[in-house]
Amino acid sequence: MTEAKDIDDSLEYLRYFEKYTENPDLADLVQEKLSIDKTKLDLRSCALQEEDFKLLAEMKPLAQLKSLVLNQTNLTSAGLKHLCFSPIIQQLETLHLANNNLDDEGIFYLSKSPVFTQLQDLSLTGNEIGALGAKVFFSRRKSAKSTYSGLVIQPHRSSGDQGTGKHRCSKTFEISQSSRHLPGG
Repeated sequence: MTEAKDIDDSLEYLRYFEKYTENPDLADLVQEKLSIDKTKLDLRSCALQEEDFKLLAEMKPLAQLKSLVLNQTNLTSAGLKHLCFSPIIQQLETLHLANNNLDDEGIFYLSKSPVFTQLQDLSLTGNEIGALGAKVFFSRRKSAKSTYSGLVIQPHRSSGDQGTGKHRCSKTFEISQSSRHLPGG
């Protein structure tokens, strides 16, 4: 009987995408990359556009997601805004946004987001986050008493920064299992 239930769930899932998704390529991609239990979606290295992130934020079948990996997906601050205010993905515990085009504005959206209350693991490495963005993020999250088992924000180096030691973000902030201490705090 379990198998029949899985088939019914899969058909319902397919019908949802046929009915509500405008971009059939995105629907196919999500179906392909979504874990069987529908709690993990890894879209790493998939070239997405802002409209795709808006559609992801509205996909009701993603309501069970616990882990979302969007590393190297061309995510911008405008695309992140859709995710930050989506009531669909409120169960996320892991969010990886490494190597995208996120800047201080995107970090502002993350800091103001009412959605990511369950978040424990956040990766923002390789983005264009400045010291101001990191400061805003940490001060907002500190006041909200959020804790992370893993959070990494590393400075973004532009090609002209090699060897100079200059970064857009003056510190590397890392919180890991063994240390929940913010540098300089």
